[in-house]
Amino acid sequence: MPKVLIVDDDADVRACLQDALEARGLSCWAVENGRHALECLRAAEVDLIVTDYRMPAMDGLELLRRLTGSALETIPVILLSADSAANLRQEALRLEAYAVVHKPFNTHDLVEVMFRALHRNSSDPEQAAAATQPNQGGNYETEATKYKRHGEGERNGSIGR
Repeated sequence: MPKVLIVDDDADVRACLQDALEARGLSCWAVENGRHALECLRAAEVDLIVTDYRMPAMDGLELLRRLTGSALETIPVILLSADSAANLRQEALRLEAYAVVHKPFNTHDLVEVMFRALHRNSSDPEQAAAATQPNQGGNYETEATKYKRHGEGERNGSIGR
C-alpha cells in the first residue's frame, strides 16, 4: 500500500487530502511543516510527499533542498502553492519536484496527479504513460473556485488559500 506524506500548515487542507487518499486505500501521514516532515521521513518510509510552499519553520522549497542529495531524493514531491510566480515553479522543478500545483486546487485533480507520481516508474505502459503527461513542463494547474471547508463539508471541492 503506497504511503503519502502530506505537509501543510493548514489543518483543513491536511484533513481533506488525508480523507481523500485514505478513501482510495492509501496510507497517509500529515504534518504541519518541513521540519516535522524530515522527522517523519527519518522514522518511516514514504512513496510520495505532497507539500505546501509557504509554512512556518521550514517551507516546501527548503524541504526539497534538504531531500536533494540524500537517499530520500528519489521520492516524488508535489509542491502546492498559492504563489503563481514563475521563478517559484522554475526553482521547484530545478530541485526536481514532480509537479507544482497551484492553490486553490480541485481535490480530485490533485489526487489524480498524486497517482501519476506514484506510478511514474510503473512497468504497466498505461500507468507509465499517464504518469508522464504534465501540462506545460511538469506544471499541473487547475482552474477552480476557492473551497472553504465548513465542518465536514464537501470533500472533493476546491481547497487551499
